[in-house]
Amino acid sequence: MTLIVSDEEGNEIVGQTNYEDEAEMQEYIENNPEAIPLYQINNELEISIAAREFSVETGFLDALAFDQNGGVYILETKLDSNTTKREVIAQAFDYGAALWENQHPNQFINNLDAAIKNYDSFQEWAESELELEEDEYEEFKENVFENLEDGNFSYAIVMDEIKEKLKTRIRYLMANSMFDLYGVELEYYQHDGNTIVVPNLVGTEVKKNTQSTKKSSERRYPDRGRVFDEIQKKFDELIEDEADYTRGNRYRQVRFSNVPNHHHLEWYFGTEDGEKYLQMRMDFEKKNDSDHNEELLEYFQENRFTEIKEKLDIDSIFTKESGVHAKFYIKKDATIEQFKESNELQEWAAQKTAELYRLVKDDLQEKAE
Repeated sequence: MTLIVSDEEGNEIVGQTNYEDEAEMQEYIENNPEAIPLYQINNELEISIAAREFSVETGFLDALAFDQNGGVYILETKLDSNTTKREVIAQAFDYGAALWENQHPNQFINNLDAAIKNYDSFQEWAESELELEEDEYEEFKENVFENLEDGNFSYAIVMDEIKEKLKTRIRYLMANSMFDLYGVELEYYQHDGNTIVVPNLVGTEVKKNTQSTKKSSERRYPDRGRVFDEIQKKFDELIEDEADYTRGNRYRQVRFSNVPNHHHLEWYFGTEDGEKYLQMRMDFEKKNDSDHNEELLEYFQENRFTEIKEKLDIDSIFTKESGVHAKFYIKKDATIEQFKESNELQEWAAQKTAELYRLVKDDLQEKAE
């Protein structure tokens, strides 16, 4: 494949460049994890590579990655010129089996602590690279442990070129196995000292025919899911704008087509000083732009909190800044069981969310970039 680079002087045809070796490809995806374009499936899903050449019983898997929900990803890299490329899927599954069979959870964390570069521990890495809040790491770790115990891994075969026969195998296994298996082609170009990488995801075009393993968040917190669903139904009855919902084991994000995608409303279950509560949040989460997020929080705090408290008929609004993110929220003291059984509490959450959305949407459209 070729690229055409155009400027005021005309067009230039740029041919694809060969990777020097598989280590170069591994280093690139380690430094640029967005090159594994799983965000094409779920725009909220971000992975980060924790370790390369991670040791398991049967050898060294090329890269081990995680997402913010505790999902575990085994990445295998191969160049098309490598004669063992036909074995790459079997090799990845072999490493997955070894990881599942031989890694005690606590030893797994110890091994990660030793393998991770530039951080003193897996926890420090996760909180920084996955932007976890302080109270989210333990639950993230529990989900990692459960995925490890169940062998619930996702696999990505990363190559400079994936031939049609291998693409067919990937699609077949994606459609007919319990595992998520993706192929990632990374086309590599060099032009005027710049590196251009074009990722292509293989496997998403098929639909699974089997009942795939449920994600750990769905297994661990089924009651929360049902409560969120009830709130969502009631919310849909109150608001006309089309909303998208993102599930988590402790939260449900509410996003709207007419509000910038990096800002959202969120229902969040948590514990504070031993008391359980539901937070209804307004989150400002423009990636890598803490100044923008803090400025939005400051604007609402100085200009809108009085009106919001009056319209929502509440006494207090709480604020929090964590990493690059900022938020304000109200909360209701109640257990998950109380929310599950109480239509009144579900109505409260839905009505407050709908009213807050109406109060903030114009400002977000005007001020959010």
